[in-house]
This record gives sequence, structure tokens and C-alpha cells, in this order.
Amino acid sequence: MVSPGQFARAVLPGGNTAVNWETLWAANVLGVRGLRMLQEECNRTPLKFFLTATSGVPCAATHLVTANEVFETADIEEMLKWPQIVGLGEVVTFNDVIQGREREFEQIEKALAVGKTVDGSSPGFTGKELNSYTAAGIMSEHEAMTPEEALERLQLGLRLVIREGGRVCATYLTCSR
Repeated sequence: MVSPGQFARAVLPGGNTAVNWETLWAANVLGVRGLRMLQEECNRTPLKFFLTATSGVPCAATHLVTANEVFETADIEEMLKWPQIVGLGEVVTFNDVIQGREREFEQIEKALAVGKTVDGSSPGFTGKELNSYTAAGIMSEHEAMTPEEALERLQLGLRLVIREGGRVCATYLTCSR
């Protein structure tokens, strides 16, 4: 919740020289134009920022969230051309992916076509749901909560991202802590 310049001031003294920034929440508020402005500020710091093109704007159905912006595939295509963009950010519209909605597949295909990574988020998914999600082109995942979930993701070829935190209830799933 700070500007790129303030973030750099906070982490550079500790030895951090680069950060991978998932832009989802900033994009929901600021849109493509705002992300471009933040990227320009990132370029004015000695910290190296690597960003993702946000796939989930809005991040859930409009009856569940109020997003300031709505990204179309053309917005994702534009962002994927930016030099600091390393991939398609966390695909949080996971149910739309496994239900075969065209918008999500177009975004994933655009990222893969230009050699970018595709990050995933599939809380609680196992078996058929996880297979479907992975088959869409998802390359990484950070929602494994048990060793069994982690192993299943690794066996499907996903890059497992380890994070510390509690289970977050996803938009379309009922879950417990």
C-alpha cells in the first residue's frame, strides 16, 4: 500500500535488489493507464521491478465486487508488450477457466504466444478441476495448503510457489481455515 519509490526505500537497505509485482489489486483500481504510471515510477528507482499483466480485472463477477476498471483482451495484449512485464498475472477467474469461458483462454493464449509465464490461483482445486485448470496453460500455483495438494500440483508440472498465510476463501468456493 505504498508507492514504488517508498517501497524501494524500505527494501533496498535490507539487500533486496528486485521484486516480482503482481499488479492485480492496483489494476482493479487504476486500470492500464494507472499501471503505466506506476511502471514509470518503478523505472525511477534503483530497485528492479518485474510486473505481471493482470488477468483478473474485475477479479470476480460484478455482482460480487465493484471494480473501477474492466480489462479486455486488447488491454492484456498491450501490457504484454511492456518490457518489464514477465507474464500473465494470477489467473483468479479460475472457475471461468474450467468452465471454458473464451475471455480467459484468449488472455492465456496471448501470454503464451509471446513467451510469457502464466501464474495461477486454484484454491481447493484437486483432481479433475485442477487438471482442467492446468491444461488451460497455467504454469504456477500458490494455493496448496497440504503436502498432498502440493504434490498433486507438482505432478501436473506446475511450478509451486510457497507462501505463508491462512486459507483465503475464494469467490466461488466455500472453505474453512
